[in-house]
Amino acid sequence: MGKNVEENGARRRQRRSFTPEFKVEVITLVGRGERSLPAICRELDLSETAVRRWVGQAAVNAGERDGLTTEEREELDILKRAALGSTGQRNAFREDLGRRAKSQRLPGTLIEASCHTVEVAL
Repeated sequence: MGKNVEENGARRRQRRSFTPEFKVEVITLVGRGERSLPAICRELDLSETAVRRWVGQAAVNAGERDGLTTEEREELDILKRAALGSTGQRNAFREDLGRRAKSQRLPGTLIEASCHTVEVAL
């Protein structure tokens, strides 16, 4: 099994990265339909969530499903980074967004839900 990391008393698997070639092999195995996705994930020690994402993204890339292709996602990330500049500028931008969101909350937007107060931005 994969290595686990202690975090707040809970055990989490250490984040792993996989090559595009490996992902293609896994997607091909799933596509054949000889074994179920959960069975393939158990055999390869992969999370079902990750494999489902890979399969879904492959369908988008092939034009079988709506969404941003991998190439489009990469381009969007580059444009975001260029628009926001350095890490310091990005952090300042996020903080400013948070302050604006708090200042624009309307009165009467609190909802009581199962003994917890939930704030809803309109």
